[in-house]
Amino acid sequence: MWFSVLEAERERLRWTGLHVSPRLAGILRKATFPTYDHRCKEPMRRMTWAAVPCAWVLLIPLTPSLSAQDPSYGVQPGDRVTLDFFTAAGVRSNEIAGERTVDRNGEIFLPFLGTISVLGKDAEAIRALLEDEYSVLFAEPVLQVVVQLRVNITGMVRRPGSYYVDPTLTVLDALAEAGGSSGEIDIAGGGAADASQVRLVRRNGELRILDLRPEQITQETRAIKIQSGDWIHVPLRRKSKLRDDIQFYGSVLAILVSMAGLIVLVSN
Repeated sequence: MWFSVLEAERERLRWTGLHVSPRLAGILRKATFPTYDHRCKEPMRRMTWAAVPCAWVLLIPLTPSLSAQDPSYGVQPGDRVTLDFFTAAGVRSNEIAGERTVDRNGEIFLPFLGTISVLGKDAEAIRALLEDEYSVLFAEPVLQVVVQLRVNITGMVRRPGSYYVDPTLTVLDALAEAGGSSGEIDIAGGGAADASQVRLVRRNGELRILDLRPEQITQETRAIKIQSGDWIHVPLRRKSKLRDDIQFYGSVLAILVSMAGLIVLVSN
């Protein structure tokens, strides 16, 4: 009877998205077929069955958790932290609220607290830290924290420069903030963007070449999240020699035709 009950439970877990780890399977086998020792049968029976309730902690999800799929970011020097502060009575403190830039040591300066290290922390971790610090001075303080990461976007984009962006943005989103890459003819830049060779340089020096052409981009590339200190460079598309030759000889031909027309006009 116990064997059929455990097998039914195992089947239910399989359909609900869980599987039984090898360690748990061993425990279940022992639970199903208790081992006996001729010197001490009953204690062995009790110890084996007592392990069954503890076995549930070994259940492992088939799919990775959200935290594993989307690792948390951490603020770095140059990033921006914006605070909103309220007391338990709902009164906003304009002294504490406001926008701060993380200094080169990974710290921000706050009234009544001085310098606080926020290096490597996300918005939720910063909020918890500051609520704990300010709770010594205020009863049940309430804080709202917004983090923006600094990225640099250069090359053949319409508005190159440094941007403060939300940590949830992707590389494509950041390029959109800069106006997107230039088209075939860009008066300001004098050329067109090569979307197949976009450079993404991370703060740690890692270089990635991204193909952002709509017909070639992959789902993995679309999902690349912005990190603090990213440098995105959209290079100039290389002109083909054939196109350059056509443009050159076309210009020469136009000049010759103009000169011939001028000579005919003077002769008449």
